[in-house]
Amino acid sequence: IVGPNAGELIAEAVLDPDIRSAAVTREREVVARELTDRLDSAGGTLDDLIWTTAYRQHPYGRPIGGTPEQVTALTLEDVMDFYSRYYVPANMALIVAGDVDAGAIYAQAEELFGAAEAVPAPDLTLPSEPPQTDVRVGAQTRPSRALLISYAWHAPKVEDFEDVCAMDLIYTILGEGQLGRLHQSLEAEGLALMSNCDFLTQRDEGLVIITAMTVQDKETEVRTAILDEVERLREETLTEEQLAEAKRVLRISYAFSNGSFSDQAGALGFYEAIGGYRRAIEYIDTVEAVTAEQLQGVARKYLGPNAYTLAIIR
Repeated sequence: IVGPNAGELIAEAVLDPDIRSAAVTREREVVARELTDRLDSAGGTLDDLIWTTAYRQHPYGRPIGGTPEQVTALTLEDVMDFYSRYYVPANMALIVAGDVDAGAIYAQAEELFGAAEAVPAPDLTLPSEPPQTDVRVGAQTRPSRALLISYAWHAPKVEDFEDVCAMDLIYTILGEGQLGRLHQSLEAEGLALMSNCDFLTQRDEGLVIITAMTVQDKETEVRTAILDEVERLREETLTEEQLAEAKRVLRISYAFSNGSFSDQAGALGFYEAIGGYRRAIEYIDTVEAVTAEQLQGVARKYLGPNAYTLAIIR
């Protein structure tokens, strides 16, 4: 909120949206086309394949945007039913970052949002995913000379925040550009064209995912190299110098991603939505407190040698 007019616009958009049937018809075609385009790409296919293979009960296994067919079938009534269930004050947070007068912001929020009807928050309880105790493999073929490989392990949920911060250090160690171990083992050795490691903190257990692009005749070497690096994290305790360097890189990344007021509001809002905004404030202190032994324990806890998902686009 940067002024009275902006605040009024936000309140109107959230509490009294002017959603019409023509707009739903127009937008569902746009979104359906975007989903189709995504599935036409190897990367989009790989992403869906890893999540649908890794989850058997939890909704994280479903495509985030649904399928083009599901989106095309949505009606104005469907959209407004969703809105009436989820866009309620008990399920909202107002995040303000910047050089503002807190008292004035509270007064403005009360004026703009205080009259909203008190509706119970939606039930956000979701079916839990049973622990993965096996290796799961999903594969598809596409007309391409490149080979895409993703490994995924179930990762800590936001409630286990110390584990989350240790896992953030793990993906930093593995995949932070040319400093990452994956780059050294794959690209630097001529085995892969690219590699990365990704982990998004979520309300429930998400995935830590390692992805590599290579060519057909190097598949076995790439897969071996990835699993070797994961095994190394489980078996070798980091030196204090290695841990300090990982923390330094992660601090820089976090500072860069929170450089603007909009970035800061986004971080606070993200954590508030999944488990409490204070985690954004406490993040760096929690990262700094991670020990080498704790990081190794998290690697052993989550990155099991016989409990992962492998997705391949050949």
